[in-house]
Amino acid sequence: MKVTTISASAGRKFSHPTEPFGNMLVSATFTAELEGWENTAEAANDLQRMADNHVDAEKQRLLAACSQQPQWANNKAQRATENKADSLLMKHSGGK
Repeated sequence: MKVTTISASAGRKFSHPTEPFGNMLVSATFTAELEGWENTAEAANDLQRMADNHVDAEKQRLLAACSQQPQWANNKAQRATENKADSLLMKHSGGK
């Protein structure tokens, strides 16, 4: 049998840094066509390493993006509280 194509997959599931009970999943599948002279085992190991590195980098990118989210979430919660207070004030003052 002659192997001409290989695939490698990687995935990481991790807790969301700011959302209780939230999880995040990053996964990737890499595929490569082999040249006739390539060692299949070495190529598979290299491709797996590439998939793992890609997933790890994407995980770090997502965690960094999430670390910027708390300020946005706090502002959103504050706006919701202000809107609720405005609604109550209008309701009690007879406004519509």
